[in-house]
Amino acid sequence: MIYLTKEDWNNLILPKLSEQASFNEQFLELCKIQIAFHNFCSKMIPKEENNQVHLTMIFMAGMTIFHKYRICTDFSLKKYSPEETYILIGACLFIGQKSINVLRARLIDVTKYIEKLILSKEPTKKVNIKKLKENIKNKELEILTTLGFNIDVDLPISFIKDIKKKLSENKLNLNIDNTLTLLNIFIEDSLILPLSIYYTPNIITISCVLALKQRYNLTNINIKELIALSEYDLDKQEIQDCFALINKIIIAKADFIKNQRNKAKLASNAKAQDTKSMNSDKASITKVIPSINVNVN
Repeated sequence: MIYLTKEDWNNLILPKLSEQASFNEQFLELCKIQIAFHNFCSKMIPKEENNQVHLTMIFMAGMTIFHKYRICTDFSLKKYSPEETYILIGACLFIGQKSINVLRARLIDVTKYIEKLILSKEPTKKVNIKKLKENIKNKELEILTTLGFNIDVDLPISFIKDIKKKLSENKLNLNIDNTLTLLNIFIEDSLILPLSIYYTPNIITISCVLALKQRYNLTNINIKELIALSEYDLDKQEIQDCFALINKIIIAKADFIKNQRNKAKLASNAKAQDTKSMNSDKASITKVIPSINVNVN
């Protein structure tokens, strides 16, 4: 996989992350897209074929393809309509699974799921399945053309297995199964921002372990031992920089979910419509993330 250079990151990504208003708005949109990606992956494979490792791989590959496509078009995230979002996700997932040669998503399953999502918002709408299939195929071709048919992605699957084995050998202050589940969640959440097209999978994984270590005071986790598991040298400063961003993502994602739940409660309670104490998503995220200053030099 071809990664962004440090110059690309400094000139293209970092300024956007430093523009507070821009970041807040984009984070909200990216968070919604990441959740939609996750839902697609859990629904698109028949239960009898459900394989968690394959689902995770397709999810990570699809999100990475999405970020590569977005960076190659325009870093400022456009607001897609729900149907446009579904088509974009479907196309990225198809490309993602081809890039890792794990073919589980079927066009008919994804199309039916999109139809279900559309009808849940517009019950009386007539969905043209044939046109929907063509739109997904056309979007897939557009993405491939934009990327110059370079669909290589790097996934940390084998490295994560080594990390899990090492963590299992330590006597942690937290149930090991819970620890590994949280590690997977942190890694998946790291894909909300385009970290996967700048930082290598090993750096992202170790940064997520650092986030776990800090949050739950897991003193028995030795980061140096985990770094030693990597087949190549890792830049310690890059790990720290990536760790700082992942911490911000985790905090902002938790606040986003809390905000969404509060909105759902308010929507179901007519009396709550006059409540003025509810902050907007943007204001809430601003409160959680006062600034983003990451040194990657």
